[in-house]
Amino acid sequence: MPQVWRQSPSAVGEYVLFTDVAQVLTKKSRNCASSAQGSAPNVLIDAISLLLGLAGIIAGRVAVTRWAAQKWLRDPHAYWFTGLITLAPAWLIAFVTLLPTSPGARPQLTSGGLWILSASAALIGTITTEARVRSAESGRQLEPVTLWGLGVLGFIPAWVLAMIGHALG
Repeated sequence: MPQVWRQSPSAVGEYVLFTDVAQVLTKKSRNCASSAQGSAPNVLIDAISLLLGLAGIIAGRVAVTRWAAQKWLRDPHAYWFTGLITLAPAWLIAFVTLLPTSPGARPQLTSGGLWILSASAALIGTITTEARVRSAESGRQLEPVTLWGLGVLGFIPAWVLAMIGHALG
């Protein structure tokens, strides 16, 4: 992670370590969640996550439509995996920011609980949608866009839980 050193104005020769941008953005005011200073980073993280989710959905849908038209991929798991990774960056941003920023600090009950539920939902969504893709291989073939949609559907509950935890935390 990039680190920036600068001279402290309080004493000559002292240096203060400022960690990377992610840590600064994810600092939350746990004592005063409704204050403008505590909610500003939350709104920024929410906006970044929503924009990445929207961009991922648009890019994934366009890619799958082109691949299906040109018959590039024959394995149904490729379309499903493309759908799965469509929301992964947006989920990951909301998911990681549920953790406290200082080492050794315990997460709040709501944030910690929804962090665990979000991780569980991601695993369960991945496993159940992949099982559906496997069952489709033996029976009726699904369209590539449907397979992509199954992948997206596998991460939507996890992303929603992480965003709720981020909003409440």
